[in-house]
Amino acid sequence: MDRHGRIGIVDPWPVGMAEECPRDRRFPGTTNIHLAASITGARIRFFHRKNRIMKPDAIIIDPLIVKMIGSVPDDAGKLRDSVKATINAVERTDIEKRVLLRKYTGSGSIRGMLDHVDDDVPACTIDSLARFAKPGSLVIASMNDDTIYPEMWRAIRDGSIVFPVVHSLVSSKHCREIMFPGNTPFSIYIPPGDFTSIARESISSRFEERGIETVMIKDDLGFHSGHVIPYIITPVAKLDKSLPGFARQCDRLYDPSGIIIDEFLGNVESTVIKAHVFGEVIPGEVLQYDVKLRGIDGVFKSSDPGMPDLLESVNVSEGTIDEATTLLINDVARVYFPVAMASVDLMMDGDGKLVVIDVNGRAGSFGELQERSGTNDHDPFDFIARKSSSVTSLMVQEALDPGNLS
Repeated sequence: MDRHGRIGIVDPWPVGMAEECPRDRRFPGTTNIHLAASITGARIRFFHRKNRIMKPDAIIIDPLIVKMIGSVPDDAGKLRDSVKATINAVERTDIEKRVLLRKYTGSGSIRGMLDHVDDDVPACTIDSLARFAKPGSLVIASMNDDTIYPEMWRAIRDGSIVFPVVHSLVSSKHCREIMFPGNTPFSIYIPPGDFTSIARESISSRFEERGIETVMIKDDLGFHSGHVIPYIITPVAKLDKSLPGFARQCDRLYDPSGIIIDEFLGNVESTVIKAHVFGEVIPGEVLQYDVKLRGIDGVFKSSDPGMPDLLESVNVSEGTIDEATTLLINDVARVYFPVAMASVDLMMDGDGKLVVIDVNGRAGSFGELQERSGTNDHDPFDFIARKSSSVTSLMVQEALDPGNLS
């Protein structure tokens, strides 16, 4: 920070310099200013700290948010007022709508991302992004839509710092083992092209030989079958009969992403830990879900009120994770999703070890602790806003590089 109260950010490194800078130095925890002396030709740009932490050059309004608030406000202050009025009118039981809105701002005095941004920051739709996205500019992208639109690709390619963004493969469940080798449950991935051969295969034997008794069947990306085709918990003895029917339902989707069959680590009573991540685990932003099921054979959770399911109750509270797990997640996040509003879900395996059961590249649970407590004691957006000063164009480009997932 200079004497005028301005925060320095190193401009994107020249492409040729990337290999000269060790990977562990590309993701500093606070600021990149100290790198300037070691990178020939690096320039430092500044933005003014006013009444809030972050001063981006623009904020992209999520298309779903535009639909919900019914307008396209032209700056962050008007956008915050519109979102706050909308969320105040949404029933607390309407979780799907509240999840989309609360990342921008919460009801009453609860803060979201917009509460850490100056009111006069321009707000725009993706169609008008080119007006604001210049080399070195900082743009806050959609916090709900993980699509990387052509306009965003162009801005990122030209050197804009755009976040949150995440490579689509990060949220693919079959990539967990790539990111967290040896720290995931045993699973089998069936790509869409192999759906027709499922009936001829004995998938259950692969689990039986490992002593696994129960599995969960789900869509690889989860956002399809989680709402459209509910997840299924089934004994391994019934797997070969249950799987073809699930595959037929997935095959009706316009873009099936494959089927994941996971070792089911839970029982009728289980605990899931969810750590929220922005380049690293956000301190104090860990949720604990105590899940109670009616059994372990049937539909896990249905969005259809007429369809019976196994989920009886979920109790949510503040959770914790140990230091070793935190370091593991941090090491992975810095490489695979350094600028995503992500979460990592964990469960205890039979040996008492926390293992990764899911990675959400665009977590809907941001702000959940705030909303449940009715206070800003837990404000992940404050952490993101402060850490934004260390985000560089190169970090964004590498986050979208498929080579990172090879």
